[in-house]
Amino acid sequence: MTNGVYQLMTASHRVYFDAAGFGGTITAVTPSALMSGGNVDDGSTLVLQAIPDSGYAVDAWTVNNVLQTGVTGNSLTISNVTELLNITVSFKRAPSALTYSAVGGKVTLENGPSSGSLVNARVPLAFTATADKGWSFYRWEVTTGGTVTEYPEGSVKSDGSYLYSTTMPGSALDVKAIFTRDSYTLTLDDKIKASFFDGVSTQWINSGDQVQGGTEVTLTVPGYTVGEQDNWYTVTSGSKTVISGQQGQQYYEFTMAEDVEFAVDASVEHYTGTWTESPADAGSIEARVNGGAALGENVNVDLDGGVILSLTAIPVKGKVFSRWTVDAAQNGGGYIESGSTITFPALSADVTVTAVFADAPKISVTISDNSRPDNVAKYVITVDGEERPAQSAGTISVDHGSTLEIGYSAPSGMFAEAVSVNTQPWRRRYIDEHRKAA
Repeated sequence: MTNGVYQLMTASHRVYFDAAGFGGTITAVTPSALMSGGNVDDGSTLVLQAIPDSGYAVDAWTVNNVLQTGVTGNSLTISNVTELLNITVSFKRAPSALTYSAVGGKVTLENGPSSGSLVNARVPLAFTATADKGWSFYRWEVTTGGTVTEYPEGSVKSDGSYLYSTTMPGSALDVKAIFTRDSYTLTLDDKIKASFFDGVSTQWINSGDQVQGGTEVTLTVPGYTVGEQDNWYTVTSGSKTVISGQQGQQYYEFTMAEDVEFAVDASVEHYTGTWTESPADAGSIEARVNGGAALGENVNVDLDGGVILSLTAIPVKGKVFSRWTVDAAQNGGGYIESGSTITFPALSADVTVTAVFADAPKISVTISDNSRPDNVAKYVITVDGEERPAQSAGTISVDHGSTLEIGYSAPSGMFAEAVSVNTQPWRRRYIDEHRKAA
């Protein structure tokens, strides 16, 4: 028998591990220093960690070509290593958020998940947009990766809806169906005025205008009175239908949802209009009703209700228009000012208004030339047809709005070569040096 010292060697097994394709990497956790192709003691525990790239997730683990059906996470543990191991992890695109929405209609996804779900990449998607009544499909807006892409329509289906088809990208996808309100024609008889409030101010609607569906419209009869037995009507092909509950009402409110025509029983009101100038001799006021001929009178003028009354202030020479003053209690039911014109768009009250004029600023005109002090040019100044005494170059003052004429004769032995007004050439003119002095 031989005596000696013996060292017992533990059996080990070689381990290979790798990431298939792209989308991430793999590393050993236990033992931490293990590299692919290294050895692991028999019976020991092996823990591998998959590290997906951004936007990716673990798809599957295989061990010695056997799919590990119960393992779907980022970690693989083999608690008792007894053989050589070949381990592979594969990656897939991580599921991303899918959202879709619409206003004025609805969006459906054929055989697909609900909005807000997580969806794997490359999954086919088919969206259908269907407009609500009073709306029309306008376009698709698709957002992915921070980029918005607009698609005008898409494919039209047999039921009139619109189809947009795509596949799920490897990032969040948002699909919006954009609808617009339909517009309809509003027709009114000559007594009715229509308006709506746009959130800032009241907007008037003319008969025959196109009005967006969903608009809350108010009908009134400024300048008219709806009697107790009078009615509001809708009109279809010339035939009137009484609007229930509106008898004797001075206004009617409705929501625009189709082409519609209205009529009303009403009696015209009469109002008095007075417009004056201040000072009285500083100008005049031109008055017109419904754009017709100018009225010749200006005090206690009888005016039908509902007409459009426009007044324009016209200053005389030496005066300028300053402002309008309107009696608060006799303002015609509302007015619009635009420079020297004031308009009462639908007369529904008496009118008392004054055009205020002010003195116009004097206009300075400077005349200069290149003549010598001992041989000067002479100028004849005519203002509004009145000739002033001849003078040499200098500054004159004329009223605002005047007609100014300047005649001139050149100094002895010279002629006028050119004339300019406010540094701009006016015209070239030669003058006979023997022209009679002014």
